[in-house]
Amino acid sequence: MLLIASMLTGCSGAGNAEQTAPETAAESVSDTTAAVTTEAEIKSDAPDGWLDVYFNGAYGNGVTDDTRFFQSDKPVAGYYFSKNKNCVVDAETLRRLVVSPVMGEGTVAWNGFTNKNGSKSTDPFNGKIPISKLHDPFYLAMCMPSEGSTSMNRYNAGNLYPWEAKYRKVLAIGAIYRNTDYELPDDATITVCLGKISLILYTKEKGWFIGNQMATPAKPTTIYYLPWSLEKTVGTMKLADDRYKVVDGHAEITLTGWDLNGANARDKGATGSVLHYWGSNYMIPEGEEIEAVIAAYEVWIKEPEYEGKVVATIGADWRDASNTISQVFSGYNFAATTEKKLVIGHNLGPKRYDELMDADKVMELLGMSKDNPYQYYLD
Repeated sequence: MLLIASMLTGCSGAGNAEQTAPETAAESVSDTTAAVTTEAEIKSDAPDGWLDVYFNGAYGNGVTDDTRFFQSDKPVAGYYFSKNKNCVVDAETLRRLVVSPVMGEGTVAWNGFTNKNGSKSTDPFNGKIPISKLHDPFYLAMCMPSEGSTSMNRYNAGNLYPWEAKYRKVLAIGAIYRNTDYELPDDATITVCLGKISLILYTKEKGWFIGNQMATPAKPTTIYYLPWSLEKTVGTMKLADDRYKVVDGHAEITLTGWDLNGANARDKGATGSVLHYWGSNYMIPEGEEIEAVIAAYEVWIKEPEYEGKVVATIGADWRDASNTISQVFSGYNFAATTEKKLVIGHNLGPKRYDELMDADKVMELLGMSKDNPYQYYLD
C-alpha cells in the first residue's frame, strides 16, 4: 500500500508532505461555491454506502478547503462527485481517495500544490486531478504531494525544461535524501536497494518505446553536501567501494545517518547531503523530436526502523552537444519503505496528457501491476 494511504473515514491533516501556501490548485476553488440549497431540495443519486461529497456539505459554504466534506461517522464504500467542480483537500484525504472507489465529475487537488519550481514548461502541472484519473498512476505522478520533505523544498512534481532541437541526449536520474520531517541519528545504518531503472520516450514516429533500461542505476560514487553551493567551497564526499554491491540483480548501498546529515561538513554550513545516481544516456537521433519523457526506478530499504526516514526522488536530464544540462522534470518525493516501490515521474502536462498518454502501454513497458496501478508497486 502507499506509505500512509488507508481506507480511514476521517482525516487529520497533511501527513508528512511538505507544505506551502496553495497556488494553482487552490486559486481555482471559487468554483466550489454555489447558491445555498437546503438539504430537502438536494437529492443524491450516489450508490448505497457511498459518500456524496457535495450532498455531504459542499453546497454554498464559500470555503477554500473541502477536506471536511470527505469525513463520515460511518464506513464509506466509495466517494461520489455529483457536481462538475474542483475539490481542494489535504494530503491525507487525497491519498485516501487514490486507493478508494470513486466516480463522478470534476477534479480534486491537494491544498498545498505549488508551481514554485522554476518551470520553463509550456505545459506546467496544475495539481488538478480529474475524478476519472484518480487511479491513473501517470496522472497522479504530476499532482500528488511529496511523501516526505527535503532541503530542496519540492512539495510536488514540476515540469521544467521542454524539448528543444539542440538536445542530443536524455537520461533518467535519481537521488536519496534524508526526510527532514524526522531526526536521523548519525549512527543509523540504512541499506538502500535500487532495482531496474527505465527511460520511456514518446515520438510521433515511434509512439511509446523504451529508450533504455538497466538492471540497476550506474554505480554511484559521490555524496553531495547541501546546500549545493558547498560543492565549490567544500567539495564532495566519495562513496567508498565497499559501500556498494550487487545482490540478486539489484544494487545495495550502505548509507549512514552521518552521510545523509552532511555531518562531515556541519562546521562548514552543511544541512544535509544527497546521493545521486543515473541511468544511461539515450542518444537522440538527428531529426527525432522527443515529445514525452518518463523515468522510473525501483527502490526499497532493508531496515524497517528507518521506513520513511529517507526519500527517493526521480527526474530526467536533457544534455546538448556541449553536455550542458537542463532538467526535464522533477518528480515528487517518495518515502522509502521495506516494500519495493516504483518511483516514477514524467514531463507530460495536462494540456497534452489525453492526446499522448497510453497508460496501458507504458505500464506494460515498465512492468507495472494493473491490479493496483496507482499504488506503484510491481508484480
